[in-house]
Amino acid sequence: MGSELYKLTDRKHSEFVLGPTHEEEITKLVSAEIDSDRQLPLRLYQITTKFRDEPRPRMGLLRTKEFLMKDLYSFDKTQSDALRTYDDVKAAYARIFNRILGEGTWKAAEADTGAIGGNKSHEYHVQDQAGEDMIISCAKCNYTANTEKAVSMPDPAHMPMSADEVRVLLFGCNDVKNTQRAQT
Repeated sequence: MGSELYKLTDRKHSEFVLGPTHEEEITKLVSAEIDSDRQLPLRLYQITTKFRDEPRPRMGLLRTKEFLMKDLYSFDKTQSDALRTYDDVKAAYARIFNRILGEGTWKAAEADTGAIGGNKSHEYHVQDQAGEDMIISCAKCNYTANTEKAVSMPDPAHMPMSADEVRVLLFGCNDVKNTQRAQT
């Protein structure tokens, strides 16, 4: 996370770092308040301004070095409980977006976890002319990912090796003709 920190020096030459994320503070808070696994699971939400000095800010002008982000910090007993929490929250977002925007007007795309890390991440996209992000979506299987995360498994019938041995970036399914590309 070092190079992505947004660092400032004021007129007195004091150095400051603006908050790129808040996992450390939330973890300290929870460790001081939770003393039994009977108090789990715990889900804490935070909406705040974040700052990151990314070499190539994602989302162009819509997301530069300063952006508003809603975070969920989940504390679970086991990894399988954590994955269930992730799926529960993803399903809740689907219900919200379907109710507000209507089914088929938005997509949950697999996303790279970026500098913060982690092993599972989704972005929610609505197609718009002002959008600057590209997602790849397969019409056959509904696989959707942004271009930083998208992978595909080649059709085994067309490969001399097993599909397990090959991962190809940028295309969301076996056949490019069946891939929909949308500016979001």
